[in-house]
Formats: sequence, structure tokens, C-alpha cells
Amino acid sequence: MTGSSKAPLISIVDDDALARDGIRELVESLGYKTSTFESAEHFLGSSMLAQTACLITDLQMPGLNGLELQEALRSKGYVTPVILITAYPSENHRKRALNGGAVGFLTKPFDEGSLIKCLTAAIKSSNRQASIPSLTARNQLKGEITEVKRGATTTHVRLDIGGQIVTASITNASADELKLDKGKTAHAIIKASSVMIGVD
Repeated sequence: MTGSSKAPLISIVDDDALARDGIRELVESLGYKTSTFESAEHFLGSSMLAQTACLITDLQMPGLNGLELQEALRSKGYVTPVILITAYPSENHRKRALNGGAVGFLTKPFDEGSLIKCLTAAIKSSNRQASIPSLTARNQLKGEITEVKRGATTTHVRLDIGGQIVTASITNASADELKLDKGKTAHAIIKASSVMIGVD
């Protein structure tokens, strides 16, 4: 890991070492810390999940691809902002990524400005989650569900906690199990850059 100790951590997942190093150099030039991984599995098995303020991942990779990595994070309760990059874009992949909560879907080769714009949006999103105050020792906050938006594989939930808005993305299967509905009282467990939604 490199970069200032106080800077947000950007994790980069790409099986192409040259592409991975190129993105790392650009991100570090902007003042961020970086951590790099050659596969989705290595990232998911690392200790960086909760520390990551933004994930930049390639779409096509051996093993889990970028979309599957994004869905794996959501299924674990992480709402880490994700930027997907690919040399082989398709409208289906783009829609699936954005419906899953990605903040960016970039086509290789992409210009630096596009990545910087996505990173700025991602860090703002991550900071909003981190700024929500803790009301209990477990960071568990109760509020009213104001929106439930179902995507192809992921359900996005908006929770109003005393005027503060918390958003989370969970799998459709988990949403069905919890029976999440607008107006229902639920709780959010805040851990670093992740939010887990539950009901009593």
C-alpha cells in the first residue's frame, strides 16, 4: 500500500499488470493511497474491504469478473463505490453495472479526466457514509425506509435516520427475505465504508 496515511484508499483490481500499474500511478498522482490486486478473489480475501473508499476493477478477468466482484461486495453488505473499466463494453454490462450501484463504467482506453470525475464522485459518496454519526456502540441506527428500488440483481434501499439519508445495496434475494417496503422501520449497521440493512 502506498500514499499518504490520511488519504482515502483506492483498491485496484486488474489481471493485467501493466494496466494495473498505470491506474495505480494515476491514482497516486492525485494524492490517494492505493492497494492493488491481480484478481477479484485476492481482493475479497484481503483485509482491505472495509478500508477501501473506492474500488476500480476491470470487467473481464479470470475467475470472478468485475460485475461478479461488485455483486459479491453487495452481498457481503459493502456499499463501496465501484468504477468498472473494460476494453469490450456492451450495453448489457453497462446497465448491469449501474443498476448494481457502480459510479462509473469506463471503456479502455479512457481519458484521465473521466476517471478523475468518477473518483471524485466516489469519494464524495464514501464520505457521506462515513459522516453519519454513531448512535450506539455497534453503529446501529434505526430509521424509516423511504425508497426501495429493485434492479436486475440488486435492490437499492434508502433509509431516513433523523433527517440523515443512508443508502445501501443488497441482493434481491436478501431484500425478499427481509421483506423491505417503503415506510417500514429498519436499522442500518455502519462499518467503515459499508452499510448493512436489517429489520427487527
